Amino acid sequence: MVQFGKEGDRLFNRQVITGVREVIAAAAAEHQISEILFLRFPDKGRAEIVSVAPDGIMLKALQPSSLSVRLESGEPCVVWFESKGALHWFFTKPIRFDRPRREFVLKMPGEVTRLQRRAFFRVQPSASLPVFVKSFAGDNQTKEIQVENISQKGIALSFAEDPQNRFVDGFATFEVDLGKFGLVALHAEVRSKRRTPDHRFFVGMEFIKINTRAEYNLSDYLSARQREDLKKKLGM
Repeated sequence: MVQFGKEGDRLFNRQVITGVREVIAAAAAEHQISEILFLRFPDKGRAEIVSVAPDGIMLKALQPSSLSVRLESGEPCVVWFESKGALHWFFTKPIRFDRPRREFVLKMPGEVTRLQRRAFFRVQPSASLPVFVKSFAGDNQTKEIQVENISQKGIALSFAEDPQNRFVDGFATFEVDLGKFGLVALHAEVRSKRRTPDHRFFVGMEFIKINTRAEYNLSDYLSARQREDLKKKLGM
């Protein structure tokens, strides 16, 4: 049974790290794969963190093939990677690229941000990239349900009325409309719940069953929202 308290769990701690070389060296030793998100273009790619180079961070491009074009152009980007059980990210730009070897060097950032306890970045829907609940437990009357935030592994919803009857043993099946990124069907388990100051019912859920296409759609939406927020932060 879903019970609503007054406070929810704190889901992650944010920590700014200035010892960047040590963090990158640890990720290279773990052969971590990073995601590279470009700020001015809807491109993203994956690359293996190889080592700490004398003038920056060396990586090996994995995919897609268009990644090399953006890297050679020197476009600013954000790099995400996991290390020691936590998600890290930093702003940077490419400074060298070896096309035959598909290796490139990124400028060493002044700091890295670490997100502890949560392995996936979450975003709030925006006016330009909204998210709507299309149906919930077979009910299409969902106007009173708001999407508070969403990540690759979960979603937080708030309800105008007590949603107790919408869940079966703490689980629910529903559809989420990601706009141009498509409609995704999700099955999730309740992980946290609370009453909000404006008397709504907040429910945090973890996805249990999600197919490959839905994963891709969510990934594309999250990348677009991250890019939108980062460009705003950088005044672009």
